[in-house]
Amino acid sequence: MSQVERNSVLSEDQILFENKYGFIIYRIDNESYCDIDFIRIDKNSFRSGKGTELLQEFIKFANDKFNVNEYYLDAVVQNPDIMNMDNLISFYKNNGFEIAERFTMDEVERATMVKEGSKNIIKKDIKQPLSNTKISLKK
Repeated sequence: MSQVERNSVLSEDQILFENKYGFIIYRIDNESYCDIDFIRIDKNSFRSGKGTELLQEFIKFANDKFNVNEYYLDAVVQNPDIMNMDNLISFYKNNGFEIAERFTMDEVERATMVKEGSKNIIKKDIKQPLSNTKISLKK
């Protein structure tokens, strides 16, 4: 992501994590809580394990640097021609997340996903979406 793109995409409290396959935009609060706002994977890396590599690399980084113990995201399919919601949920489940809620908001299907660090999944009664996380592919 170029500096121009970085400045136009990130809000004041957001941080960018990237590798050669994509990037993650996230926020950390003072209680070691991470809200993943956006994940983008290069379309050439789709279904090659590179999305898993990006996410696992990020989780290790966040655990080590910020001592994060809870991760939250709202999964939204950005390109239904390439991925559907069931595939997206499976991707996150395979990476240690658990679905907390599946719902439709503004005619868009979403799934709130949670993960507690590298430990077992936490169980919470989540009533509202926690972020606007989207996974998309670069064109």
